[in-house]
Amino acid sequence: MDRLVWTAQDTVEYRRGAPEGDEGVAPWSAVVRCRHERGRALTLEYRGAVRPVAAARPRPSRLYDTALVISNLQKAVRRQNARAALASFDYLRAVAPTKLLRRVPVVIVEDTEVDGGFAAAVWLMAAVSKGYAPAEAQWGAVRTTLARAVMCPRTVDAERTPATDEYFPYFADLIDRWALPTPQSRCAAALVVALGLRRDYGGLHGDQGMLGAQARMWTARLRLRSAAPPRAANSALAPPAHVELEQAETQLPQSADFHCCCLLQQALDAPDCPPEPHALSAPQLRAIVWTHRSGVNHRAAPPAAAPPWWPAYCAVLDRLAPVHWAPLETATEQATGLRQRQAVNQKRKGDTVTPTPAPPTKRTQPDVSAMFGTRGSE
Repeated sequence: MDRLVWTAQDTVEYRRGAPEGDEGVAPWSAVVRCRHERGRALTLEYRGAVRPVAAARPRPSRLYDTALVISNLQKAVRRQNARAALASFDYLRAVAPTKLLRRVPVVIVEDTEVDGGFAAAVWLMAAVSKGYAPAEAQWGAVRTTLARAVMCPRTVDAERTPATDEYFPYFADLIDRWALPTPQSRCAAALVVALGLRRDYGGLHGDQGMLGAQARMWTARLRLRSAAPPRAANSALAPPAHVELEQAETQLPQSADFHCCCLLQQALDAPDCPPEPHALSAPQLRAIVWTHRSGVNHRAAPPAAAPPWWPAYCAVLDRLAPVHWAPLETATEQATGLRQRQAVNQKRKGDTVTPTPAPPTKRTQPDVSAMFGTRGSE
């Protein structure tokens, strides 16, 4: 039996075999099936010092498109903007907790470096999918992990790490060979299992590839010394209390991009747009915007020189971006982002940027009035 255990020390450990006599019955447990691991079962257990009490979910005063806020979270991590990242976290915790917990591990892997709190974030993601209602302290642990990741000065290019033939597709085969005599070694094993578990939960193909590469890298690092991963820089960081997303400095203009809205099309339609972008195909324009705006990471080397027309086009993007931060009127609009996504999908049908269709006049989305309950899942 493979177990991923939230311990009384608020760490996550990987343990083998049935619970020992002194462990007793776990206050909460659930079984997940790892489809990439031959369907192997992994038991999630909570064995904290106290039985968790579900935290309340405060209702935000304004509603924004969820995809835009998720983009804002990732852009803030890339730019080491702690206030914007935490404001996005606090908003998504109230509105879309499941999406938040699925995205935070991917953002950490893609843009910074994992640390000892990564396994806890993945444990909570998997537990919430099984009906677990996180306690306030557990939300705080994931929030602190995100704050450390924001301030970490390093990013890991795991794709350049030599691949091992001992990790994928079956992480458990390697873990079974490890001796796990200490909590430190069990936390190290939990990190490898957490990377595999998050990969197993699916997502974009590129995200799954990054998780696989990170798992191979950490397997190579940890299998020899069985040491827990280092804490990120500023590990003693105490993140500030609740941060409002309504403040202008927490709404990054770079968050409005082709992933979540039709800003590129709007910029092309603007009268002050330079003529050069009109000659590019949609993939070419998106690649330039990604290199010089959306994908910029302050931890990495600066990108190559931009085209001469880029500053003028970027100024148009910055001018138009606040329009997409206008609060939405209904929870249904917030939950679906229907207007923006339809425009994005229409634009991606061809190789060239096409005019944005008019928004639909009738909405048939499900009622999401229950999204502000006290449960831990959406």
